This record gives sequence, structure tokens and C-alpha cells, in this order.
Amino acid sequence: EILDHPVTNAEYEAFVDATGHPAPWHWEGGRIPSGKEDHPVIFVNRTDVSAYLRWMTGKEGRIYRLPTSLEFEYAARGGLAGKDYPWGGEDANGRANCDAEGNRGFDRWKDYLKPARWGQKNGFGLYGMAGNVWQMTVDNHDPATTRYKYRITDLAEIENAVMGGSWARGPSYARCGCRLGISAGIRHPDVGFRPVRQPQGADWTVQSRKLTAMSLGGGKVLLSWALLGSDSRATRFNVYRAEERSHAGFRVSKEPISDSTTFVDSGLREGRRYQYHIRAVDKSGSEGRRSEWAGVTVTDQGTSTVVSFAP
Repeated sequence: EILDHPVTNAEYEAFVDATGHPAPWHWEGGRIPSGKEDHPVIFVNRTDVSAYLRWMTGKEGRIYRLPTSLEFEYAARGGLAGKDYPWGGEDANGRANCDAEGNRGFDRWKDYLKPARWGQKNGFGLYGMAGNVWQMTVDNHDPATTRYKYRITDLAEIENAVMGGSWARGPSYARCGCRLGISAGIRHPDVGFRPVRQPQGADWTVQSRKLTAMSLGGGKVLLSWALLGSDSRATRFNVYRAEERSHAGFRVSKEPISDSTTFVDSGLREGRRYQYHIRAVDKSGSEGRRSEWAGVTVTDQGTSTVVSFAP
């Protein structure tokens, strides 16, 4: 479930009032600028947004988070395949709140920012998926390959992307798949956010089941995982593979694996990095929560599992 509009000033104000979190700096005296209650909240960074999402999660008892880049692109397309924009292939000028001339300064946000539900809805009933404000997404980076690893404390906050374009950017940035990298601490007058929410009955929590992946050479990868106290002899496992952690992946085990905690995936391309997770399967065939991710780069030779050292 994704919010049908970027979070508004009025919605963000409820969070500020309830928690004492600092208001965006452009709110005069800590209050929303007059007439901007229904406009997207701006001048917030990922730390602010993470606090808002934690508050909403605690308030409703359902997980709130930012969408992944792939989720945002899917939602933006609104069911249209192979099109550049949420409305189809036509140019964004006149259809999205963007900067056709390329001369809008950041200090002009009061003149150009539109209400969060401005314009036409897309095929999924969503407003503002192109133009008006950039919207924060997460890419679920693999820590082993993420740049600036020494800066990482929370992967959901550091060095992630924004999508959708904005009132201060040209039409090309409003394309469904366009994304830009942005650091966690930046607060811009053309960046907002919209959350996704855990559907009723769904379980988005991650099972703390350790999973390891090792290249065997020859286009093969060995996966091995831990058993938990809640597992029984009847517990089976499905294995999923993806090329990035923003994607749920595809099942690569033809049948649920029983009587084993290992799996060999084959036919993989050397030099490419793959991401894996597993899900336990109960007697009825229902899947449980996903495990933690494990990433591995396929090499032409197997990876050694023995490390020697001098005493």
C-alpha cells in the first residue's frame, strides 16, 4: 500500500506536535506557512523522515517505510508498460509541475510548489508521481559493495535516491525510471516523501535467520543457512535470487527444500553479483518471513572457506 500523495505539511504537523520533533526551518514560529497546509512537506531529510515513519508505525501498529526505487517506479507507471511518464509517452510540459525553461531558483519554492494532490491521478489513483517534489526512495544496498562504507550506520538513511522530478527540474527528470542519488542530511525545497504501509495481515518483519553464500566457480553458488528453534523436521525452505535488494527476487528452488540447509544455484554469470534470501515453508505450504540477505559475486574459481594464520 502506498500513500496516494506526498506527505503534506498538515500531516507532518501532527507528527511534530505529538513528538516535539523540530519543525522544518521554513515554518515560521514552528507553524505551517499560511495556505500551505495541503502542500508537500519540504526541507526534511532522511533522519526526519525516519522519525516520522517510526511514529506512524507505532501509532498504527503497521510498518511504515519508504518505497524502494523499483516499488516507486512500478507505482508511478500506474499499470502502463513501456511508457516514459505516468500518463503515457507525451512530454511532461503542461502535465507535470516541472521547469520547462530551466531557470527556477530554489528560493522560488513559494511561487512554484503545488498542493500534494495537484494534477491528474495516474492509473493507480496516485497523485504527484511526476514533478512537484522529488520523493525519497531506498535502494537496500549491499553493504559489501556500497560506496563510502565507513559512513554507513543505517542503510535506509545513507546515500539513497530520490525519484519523480520536481518543480525545479526539467521534464526529463519526471520520467518514471529516473532517479538521482542524494545524501541523508540534505534538506531541499523540492524534496518530499510518501510512505508505503504494511497491508493488513502481511508480515514485513525480517526473520533473524543467518544465510551465507559462497561462489563455487563454474557459475555456481553454494547457499547455507541456520536452523532456528522454531523449525521442525517438517520445515522446508524456498530459495530466492535477485540482482539487487530492492527486488523481492524470483524463486530458484523448484520445490521446497527438505532435510537440508544447503542449496547450490547454477547457470550464473561470472563477474555478476547476486542477492539471496530464503523463506521457511510449513506443512500447509505457507511461507514465513524472509531471512536476511546474502550477497555473492560469482567467480571463475571457488572461494576458499579456510583461513590460515600463524600462531
